[in-house]
Parts: sequence; structure tokens; C-alpha cells
Amino acid sequence: MVWEAQSLPPETPDLSGDWLVLAEGAFGERLVAGLQASGASVTQVVRGEQYAQSVEGSQFSLNPAVPEDFQTLLQTIPVPQQVVYGWLTPGSEQPDQAWSGCSSRLHLIQALNTQGAAPRVWLLTRGAQALPGHPGADPAAAAEWGLGRVVPLEHPEFRSIQIDLDPAAPDPVTGGYGGLGLKVTEQLVLLGARHLVLIGRRAPQPTAQTVIHVLTTQGVQITIAQADVADQTQLARVITQIPADRPLRGVWHLAGMLDDGLMQQQTAARLQQVMAAKAAGAWHLHHLTQAHTLDYFVLFSSVSGLLGTPGQATYAAANAFLDGLADYRQAQGLPALAIQWGSWSEVGMSARLELDETLHQKGEGVIPPQQGLAALAQVSGQAGQLAILPMVWPRFIAQHAVLPAVFARFAADHTTSSTDQTLSVRLQAVPEAQRLSLLTDRVNALLVQTLGLETSPDPEAGFTTLGMDSLAAIELRNHLQRELACTLPTTLLFDYPTLQTLLDYLATVIGLNTDQSEPDPAAIDNMAQLLAKELNVSL
Repeated sequence: MVWEAQSLPPETPDLSGDWLVLAEGAFGERLVAGLQASGASVTQVVRGEQYAQSVEGSQFSLNPAVPEDFQTLLQTIPVPQQVVYGWLTPGSEQPDQAWSGCSSRLHLIQALNTQGAAPRVWLLTRGAQALPGHPGADPAAAAEWGLGRVVPLEHPEFRSIQIDLDPAAPDPVTGGYGGLGLKVTEQLVLLGARHLVLIGRRAPQPTAQTVIHVLTTQGVQITIAQADVADQTQLARVITQIPADRPLRGVWHLAGMLDDGLMQQQTAARLQQVMAAKAAGAWHLHHLTQAHTLDYFVLFSSVSGLLGTPGQATYAAANAFLDGLADYRQAQGLPALAIQWGSWSEVGMSARLELDETLHQKGEGVIPPQQGLAALAQVSGQAGQLAILPMVWPRFIAQHAVLPAVFARFAADHTTSSTDQTLSVRLQAVPEAQRLSLLTDRVNALLVQTLGLETSPDPEAGFTTLGMDSLAAIELRNHLQRELACTLPTTLLFDYPTLQTLLDYLATVIGLNTDQSEPDPAAIDNMAQLLAKELNVSL
């Protein structure tokens, strides 16, 4: 069979009325937006593990393998005049993939017939037909096309139309074969991607090679590109090697690195290193894709730029650059989405550094990969900046001596009770004889909270032996400043490196009389030097 090009009808079709659209991801977002712009009322359906309806009621999810889900859907929504099946099968040579795509189409047709509805049905495939200048047909999509040929013969009332879309253009994914990059790659395949260019500085590790092999056996084209995204020449080589007849569809920028440390310890060189992968890489992608008409430009940013996480000044700067670039591109009429992610469990940087429990104590949850990927699927068609992070607001607010201004309204909703009053206020409200005991209890509680201890520590134990690091030291000092409503030296925990010496000093600062004997200056000095050495801080 030889395909011949035909002209489209000159008239513009009427796209108003009720539409049922089975499509997801960026493709689904564009399709829905286009129909709505033409006056259509659209109900969108995405694939999921079980049947569900969104709060606003205009989006549903269902399990394509469950026929009853289709029946329930059609019983819930208004009878549509038009139905679009746009769940595109990722390329595959495997019969199972063909069976999955064909069976869900079959369930839709059966449900429509059972309900007695007679809408026009549009059946979309991608790469089902081999055309001149394009790669060969996708076997799974071809099977779906074959099933669609029978629909008008058995159900002429549906006036079905089949549309085969061009084979998918490649999507570059920087940081593509890191832990998170691989999860995102798998999700993109589930959403219909068939050609991905994974970019990384080093060759894929065995774990990554296994995932890539599995995807390629499913018919997905994976191109491995070894390049430093901070080097414009290396990145340009990757972009220019993409065939001219397969222009880029979008960009996913996940590359990044951490080099945490207090600002006093940071250097311009360390800042440049962290900025390179995130900021320079994003800027190079922005310039190198100017000749391509992109549908999306997704930047994996971090809440560090939103929250201002202590010890992550360099990382906050790099991610805030991504947020600014998203706004910059939008002002130029270019697509861009910066997602300010919280920490991912299992595959994220915090998981590698074993910080999940620490984050939990601070009120910042970690994102399970499945939940993160589900959220990514929901927002991938959006633009601008948005933050995704699980929070326990009362705990988060209580943990911050200085709350970021962006969370002011959450703090206002956190009603202050007598137990939430600062220590300075509570000290004034009790008799003088009880103040030292109150100070001791509160400082001890803050130390336990900051270090995540299970029990109160020995007052003579050095902070280093309790697990104190430089970030914990500055966090505890900030808490004490807020609680006592006074300014404390930045070297507080180094000058007074045990709970007892710290209490003695704080009692003096707030004017409490104590009967404590003077501590041995030599012992304090030795302990302070040990703590400073452990935390890599100069006294």
C-alpha cells in the first residue's frame, strides 16, 4: 500500500459541545486546551490504578484494564457529542503492549455501545503507519490501527475517524541516568515518549544500564549522550546530532549537584561548581533550543530556593536561577515550567545523604517516587513556577526560628497557645526561683529536638559526641535567639560546647543568679577546639 497526500477540507469544523478526551501528559494538556479555546466543554480522563474523580469534577482517572471503569465513567458524565481516544502507546515490539492498547480501546467501544450513546469517536495512534522519510511502523500502534479499522464496519453510528500522529520527537533528559532521572525516564515512557536522549557526565552505571535495557526491549529508543551540560560546546554537540526531521519536542533538565556548607565556609569556587550543572546547564539549553518549537521546557528546581535552607546557600542560588529562567522564558513567549521539588525518598539527593529522618523532624516530608511521578504527570503541561513538597505545617513552623516570609499566612493559621510562647515571655511569668529550672528544661528540649535525640543528654557530654554538625549548631543558636529575644554570638556552640556550659552562659546573659561553680576554662577551650575541628570551623 502506498499512501498519497490529500488536502484537508477547506471548512473549519465546529468543535463546540461536550467532549470526552482520553489523553494525558503534555499532549493531553495541549489537546484539552485547544478544544476549550474552540468552545468545547471537555471532560479529561487519564490512566490510573483505580477509578477516581477530581475535586472540580472535570478530570477522571480509570484503569484501562477494567471494563467497569469505562461504564462508571459514562454513567457519571453528560453524554458526549465527541470522544477522543488519545492514550498513545509507547513504541514496542512486544505483543503484550499491543494487547494492552487494543483492549482499552475495546473497553471504550463496548461501554459506548452499552450506554446507547452515539458520539463521533476519534481514535489516535502514533507511528502506526510507515511513511516516506519516517522510521518504520510501530507494531503495537499498527495493531491498534487494525482494531480501529473494524469500528466503522460494526458501529457506523460512531462515525469513527482514525488519526496517526508522527513518530515522537526526541526528548533530552539531563541527569537522565541518575536515580531520579531514571524514574522520570520511565514515567515519560508511560506517558507516551518513544525516543529519549539521556545526558550525563559519566557513562551509565550497571543499575542504569539495566533500566535502559528494559526500556529498549519495549521498543523505546534510548540515546546515551555523555556530556557535561555546563560545557556549551559539549551540549551543543548533543543537540545538533538530533536529526533535522525529528525536531525536539521538549526538554527535561534534572542535572545538579550539592556542596553544602555554612556561608562562612563557602567559596566562590564552590559556588561556581554548584551553579554549573543547574544554572549554566539550563542557560545553555535555553540558547541551544531556540531554533526548535518546543512544547515544554521543564526545569527540576528545589524548594531550597524558596525556603532558603541553612547550609544550602549555593544550592538555593542555583535553583532560584532556574525559577527566574522559567519567568524569563515565559516573558519571551517560550514554554517553561520550574518545579520546586521537596526531597525525594529512595532516589533523591537527601536519600543518598540519609537525611530523610532529619527532614521529617523538621516538618518537611519526603516524596515517595510513585507520588512524585504522579504529581509530575499532573503538572507537566503547566507553566511558570510551582512547588511540590509534603509539609507538616505546625512542626515546620515550630522548627524555624526565622520563618520564610512566603509562609507568613501559614504561621498566622498556627494559633499560638501558652505552650508556644517564647521562653523569654514564659520566664517573666514565673517566680525568679523557678526560672533557672525553666531555662534548663527548655534548652534541653531544644537540644533534643535539634539533634533528634531520644533522651536528654548528659549535661557534661560534648556536642560533637551527641551528633552536632555545623547546620545543627546554627539551627540551635537561631532557636535560642528567638526564644530568649536576644542576640547570641555565631560561635555560641563552639564557645560553650556542652549543655552545662551553655546553660551557665545563657543564665548569665538573661541575668539569672546561679550557684554553679565556675567551669574550668582549659576544659572549655579543649572541648571548643575539638568541636571546631570536627565541624571544620575556625575559631
